[in-house]
Amino acid sequence: MPDQPSTSVQAKAFSSVLSCRGIADAVERLACFDRNAQTLQSAADNKEIIVVDRAEVQKARRSLFGFNLPGLKILGGKDPAERSAHGAVAAEDEEITSTVASAQQDRDGYWIVGLPDGAVWHQTGGTVALRPRPGSLVTIRRGSMGSYFIKFGTQPGVKAQRER
Repeated sequence: MPDQPSTSVQAKAFSSVLSCRGIADAVERLACFDRNAQTLQSAADNKEIIVVDRAEVQKARRSLFGFNLPGLKILGGKDPAERSAHGAVAAEDEEITSTVASAQQDRDGYWIVGLPDGAVWHQTGGTVALRPRPGSLVTIRRGSMGSYFIKFGTQPGVKAQRER
């Protein structure tokens, strides 16, 4: 099952419950499950372990897109040793598509664009021919060496950085 983390990175309370499956005797197996389920529940109650579904992880990853954060395993990121020689990341981490919630120009004529999720992106280079308007499509793509490109509708992308 490639979607599950290896046992070495699973919380001990969780892996202890899973280890009960290997006990042949039904009474001993049930006792093991009961004992370890209580430990797991205590760990959850004390916030030592938190269980989230894939949708919550994807939502968190999307909200952090554009921030220069280390590959956090809790968000499905990879350790640097697990990345390719070029630092490649999964395809879903390469770009996001959304709509413009707000758009205003700074004193240099660059656009500051807000997205519905609260993210704010600031154009840092290039020329935007048509003004981005609330509700219009915006695509933000990861570039090389930590750069990002923002594209409004079908216009060519311009360099941008996330401010918040």
